[in-house]
Amino acid sequence: MSALARKGLEIRRRLIGPANIDAWQAKYAGDDFMNMFFDVTHEFCFATVWARPGLDWRTRDMLTLAIAASKGQTGAIRRHLRSALRVGLSKREIGEIFLHVYVYAGVYASLSAFLAAREEFEVIAAEERAARAAGARPRFARAPRVSRPRPRPASRRRSGRPPRRSSPWGRSRGRARPPRGRAARAGSRANRAPA
Repeated sequence: MSALARKGLEIRRRLIGPANIDAWQAKYAGDDFMNMFFDVTHEFCFATVWARPGLDWRTRDMLTLAIAASKGQTGAIRRHLRSALRVGLSKREIGEIFLHVYVYAGVYASLSAFLAAREEFEVIAAEERAARAAGARPRFARAPRVSRPRPRPASRRRSGRPPRRSSPWGRSRGRARPPRGRAARAGSRANRAPA
């Protein structure tokens, strides 16, 4: 294995998880035919493209999920779902990616992605339960679940006053919009004292 392939393998371990990569390596140990594929994957995909500084791994995972879903690649969705969770995407964010695919790639591409992800979430949840029962640390920091929007922290709220709501004119509600144009000129003439 080349130095570039080793670098790619390390990136892949960090993304997908060492247990999964070790299982794949054990399965294909000594298989020169499959190792041709894995060497190129590690050298090009992970050591060259994923290691580039232009995008963070979270963004790359979002793009990968969207592209895999739009092409109907459910195997890629299952693998990259795990890496997406490892880099901090929530179940809700992953669902939003697949809804975006619905609009631009079609209903069935999106549905396939949702179904593949649902199955993988169930597998991950079962693995997490088994790890907890065995007293081991789960692979993911938290079980995949739908995230809810968080309220604004108290330190960022204005003290003593409700949050300001703005109108389409950029002023707070309750104030009238100042007259403009002909209405403003007519109003200014009406307010003048008679001569």
